[in-house]
Amino acid sequence: MYKSEDKEQKDIWIQWLLDFRKENLTGLSEDEIKGVTARMVGFSDVLPRKELPLRPVRTVEAGDYGGPKLPVLSAEKIQAMQKTLCDGFDALMYEGNPGALRNVWKINDIQYEGLTLMRNRGNRGLFIMPTIKFTSAFWLSVATLLVEAGPRLQRCPECQTIFLAKTNRKSCCSSQCSQRGRNRRFIEKKSPEEKYEMRRAKYIRKVEQTLGNVKPEQRGPRKKKGDS
Repeated sequence: MYKSEDKEQKDIWIQWLLDFRKENLTGLSEDEIKGVTARMVGFSDVLPRKELPLRPVRTVEAGDYGGPKLPVLSAEKIQAMQKTLCDGFDALMYEGNPGALRNVWKINDIQYEGLTLMRNRGNRGLFIMPTIKFTSAFWLSVATLLVEAGPRLQRCPECQTIFLAKTNRKSCCSSQCSQRGRNRRFIEKKSPEEKYEMRRAKYIRKVEQTLGNVKPEQRGPRKKKGDS
């Protein structure tokens, strides 16, 4: 598998992870399960191993022609991993408690199967290489890539979509949401009378488009309860 340390390639995998959270995995056929599993295996092999204290190797079985065999995953297992991913993102990106110092996502499905001690014949050095299951490699890749994404992983304040920003200064997921936010902030600064005039002008344009040159009756801003 291709194990790129390139930032652009990592961003592609992080985006795949964000898309995988929203993918509809109900009613998958056998071939679709194999396709999803293959993509999850590809993701688990992008792990930046040099950044970990021990460099793990995912356990694989010999397939046809000596190649790696895909792990056997049921539709229920894939859906459970997707739910864990969704719950984890929600825990990390939750902003409903302003007094909290940090958000926490604890991943429990990490298991090492064993350790392999290897000797380099060239310089006669020794190093340890643990072996882990596919699911463990998947979650290690998730954790490592999300840590690297850091502050660029944001929740859009307009549509609540979690997205990967190209820069730390970007706060909205799209130009449409960015424009919607600017419009909302612009309106919030207006007085009640100015807001009324803006709503009325918009309503008049809508009426003229549907009924022609008809001017609706002007009633003025809506008064609050208790006002005379």
